[in-house]
Amino acid sequence: FFLMIRRPPRSTLFPYTTLFRSYVLYQGMLRQNMKDEMAGMAVNKIGSLVSSYPIPITRDDGMYYGQTLYYAKQYKAAREELQKVIDKPDELSAKAAYFIAESYYRERKYDKAIEQYAAVVANYPQSEYAETSEYQMALCHRKAGRKKRFRTLMADFAATHPTSDLADNAEFEIAEYY
Repeated sequence: FFLMIRRPPRSTLFPYTTLFRSYVLYQGMLRQNMKDEMAGMAVNKIGSLVSSYPIPITRDDGMYYGQTLYYAKQYKAAREELQKVIDKPDELSAKAAYFIAESYYRERKYDKAIEQYAAVVANYPQSEYAETSEYQMALCHRKAGRKKRFRTLMADFAATHPTSDLADNAEFEIAEYY
């Protein structure tokens, strides 16, 4: 992995393939519960690769990099990279917006997370992330201590998405919170 970054081949595809390989290696480290410093090294190598090559990276590559930063718990940097991906009303933009909302949730910035989840629902209503965003909004209200709003949103979610995998979770959350 490290030799690949030190001696790049002459191919113009090198930055793209290496970025993807770096992401795949990082994901492997996460699955194997590797130490945080190794994960940080992978993020640093990806960052140096991206800054070393003036070739613009694709939206998919930007998504990979943003996710890598997110999983390395570098949420602010992840949001900056993910924001660059949001430029079309498509599934990739919905995914990036969802990860931005999740980063705020992980930082316990629940009001910001609610805003971002609401943006996912409003801007990408047909996306696979819209339904999960509605559910997560309710959880944010619970974490922020707004019990009544939490119960209302969870009840609405269970009623409007009865066939969803999360509908059972919503009903359980409501019952557990009483």
